[in-house]
Amino acid sequence: MDGPLLELFPRYADLEDLLQNELEARYILKKATEHLEGIKSNGKASEEEEIRYLVCALVDRNWERIHTGHFSSVPVTTRKIYAIACFFKIFFLLLESTDPRQKEKCSGILDEAQLLGCTDDWNDLKAALMEYLDKGQVETSEPLPILAAVKRVTCSCDIPQLDAPGINEFQTKCFQPQQPTLLLNTIRHWPAMDKWRDLNYLLQVAGNRTVPIEIGSNYASDEWSQQLVKIRDFLRRQFVDQSGDGHREIEYLAQHELFAQIPALKADICVPDYCTLSGSQETPAAVDIKAWLGPAGTISPMHYDPKHNLLCQVFGSKQIILAAPEDTPNLYPHESEFLGNTSQIDAAELDLKTFPLLQKVRFYKLLLQPGDCLYMPPKWWHYVRAETPSFSVYFDLSVTHINTVLTVLFRFVNFGTLQHHGSAALAAVSALCRLGRSSKRSLKDNELLESESDMFPYLLVNEPALIKAVCQRINQVLHDVISLYDMMWTVRRCWVMNHQSNWVL
Repeated sequence: MDGPLLELFPRYADLEDLLQNELEARYILKKATEHLEGIKSNGKASEEEEIRYLVCALVDRNWERIHTGHFSSVPVTTRKIYAIACFFKIFFLLLESTDPRQKEKCSGILDEAQLLGCTDDWNDLKAALMEYLDKGQVETSEPLPILAAVKRVTCSCDIPQLDAPGINEFQTKCFQPQQPTLLLNTIRHWPAMDKWRDLNYLLQVAGNRTVPIEIGSNYASDEWSQQLVKIRDFLRRQFVDQSGDGHREIEYLAQHELFAQIPALKADICVPDYCTLSGSQETPAAVDIKAWLGPAGTISPMHYDPKHNLLCQVFGSKQIILAAPEDTPNLYPHESEFLGNTSQIDAAELDLKTFPLLQKVRFYKLLLQPGDCLYMPPKWWHYVRAETPSFSVYFDLSVTHINTVLTVLFRFVNFGTLQHHGSAALAAVSALCRLGRSSKRSLKDNELLESESDMFPYLLVNEPALIKAVCQRINQVLHDVISLYDMMWTVRRCWVMNHQSNWVL
């Protein structure tokens, strides 16, 4: 392992708050971090075998804690300790050897750290380890296919359609009235639209990652199961290999937070501006982004989600059937808690004899095609079937993140100087403040802001550092395209013009 990578590992002082009430983890990780510092300073350290054994034991201990009870009830501290212990386990394994087989073993440990642990505090380390472990791994199998582009077809659609609506139009026609809408040509600017149909690109960027795969076309069926597999194996089985009789077991990468696990793929998409809207009264978290990748024939049975969401189609097409929340009593939800949001019916083949109340339900049908998004309000029932090999990306509109709002500001600045788009930029800053509240502390890179009423006037007068931090972030991303002074002056000028107030920086 090279020096820059070792520098990304946390020091003990960085972990003290996390380990405050964890005596065992504190003892082991103190020894591990001291050993690492010894390696960095003079290239060697003592007690390596003992510390390696203790770190492996810490991984196993917290793995057991994570698998005791329901995953949602596992404390974040436990998941963080598991993740950092996995990082140090990788460190000690790579001290032993850096041959391809050892790197492959370490890649599996890294994936488990991401799937079971909480790695948010160490994203740079995670990304650097991923790059290091994947480097030199040679793919010897036959190339994967480049999937043919699905030709757009004209077909009936039972819900309103809007062609790439602006955020104001979306808010008034879709979000506020909670009207399901097909948003045409909304993501055609994504690099993913061209890149992801080449499965060799997905293989190169993500092939070595381990992900949870659903086995079976329908998660509500008795035959459904899950398995952890390498993406490279999943791609070959579902998009290349065929069994002798022409049939294969359908597998589906569904509902997975793939983009948190593989940042290189996240760079190929953009969070839609619509995600700056929030209907949640709860404290928001980061924008929830999930991936759905699979062959033709994958099915999500009739079910509903509790939040506003966008389903964006990158390649392939999907037949979708919707039903309104008002029809819930007529849609025969499962009685079990696990499937309580899922209907017992097959929406594509209605059985009115078994489920006679379906006669009262109005169903809405549409075809989701590449470049389009479907907006679904909370608790709208939906059935989804892939007509072709398909890759979809899901965004949860009920949560928001400061970076989402910043993308709106970036767009205005990219058109030229902020002075030429001052009112639009001010609206974006105002939107940020409507989502936010005074935090009374400096703005951190991933800080979340609670949803409240319009806080812009208050923040402008009492928290200029907040607005200044936003502008600094923009300036940093744009590499000084526009000076911070010009940016701050424009926001101030727009505010004074609109509210005849004074704001002294």
